[in-house]
Amino acid sequence: MSGGSSIAEPAASRVIGNDELAGLAAEVLSRGGSFRFQATGTSMHPLIRSGDSVVICSPAEPLLPGSVVLTRRQDSGIVMVHRLIRCSDSLHGRGFVTMGDNSRTPDPPVGREEIIGVVSAVVRDGKVLDTSGRLQKMGGRSLAWLGARRSGLLEAQGCGRWWRRAMTVMRLLLSRILWLAQEARRGRPG
Repeated sequence: MSGGSSIAEPAASRVIGNDELAGLAAEVLSRGGSFRFQATGTSMHPLIRSGDSVVICSPAEPLLPGSVVLTRRQDSGIVMVHRLIRCSDSLHGRGFVTMGDNSRTPDPPVGREEIIGVVSAVVRDGKVLDTSGRLQKMGGRSLAWLGARRSGLLEAQGCGRWWRRAMTVMRLLLSRILWLAQEARRGRPG
């Protein structure tokens, strides 16, 4: 993923439901492998666009804000990829809060057992974005901080709509800058 490595194209593809996706991912990750699927939706735009391939690996311990995680909600069975914005043991055993980079509100908290894996790469148009690099982790933590501030603290402090919009624009710009920075680094002689 960094330098000259690449991710092989899948041998075959088919559409599967949430339950099958979660089950396959959990099985592959429990054996130390990685899992790849095609994303749909816009909640993680611009980092992950509908049609991008997302590569999932086993989560490292401890999970930190800024990581992009694959979760399966036990209450609804919904499977989604969102950024981890808060980790806390004080949320009645459900200490992980996620939020899409392009979302207005955070998701309800999930427990550790609902986190299936962590996004290790995004593949778009044959180009690989390695999400495990130092620059991506630092940017991810910044996006998590902005997401947490935007989602709750700003409203509690009485900030107006203009500030919430400014935070959204900052989050989207940072996400795009991280993608472009990795592309620029690839263009340099190694």
